[in-house]
Amino acid sequence: DGTDYSVCKRSGSIQGPLAGGPLSEADVRSLAQLARHVEARFGAPQDIEWAFDATGLHVLQARPITTALKAEPPSTAS
Repeated sequence: DGTDYSVCKRSGSIQGPLAGGPLSEADVRSLAQLARHVEARFGAPQDIEWAFDATGLHVLQARPITTALKAEPPSTAS
């Protein structure tokens, strides 16, 4: 069972357990940036398998998403 995080494309706001969660805010922002980069490179949202190690964030595998995407959460920015 994993932990869910969402990052709003428009505002950059993060929804998820930052305090005490397994990923820091910087980790989540790095993952969001990676997802945007991979999506732009392949022209569509991708299912990305990733890992952090002592040297940083790495893509293990990326493939097209074949299921319906969830709607983007509403922006919480004022």
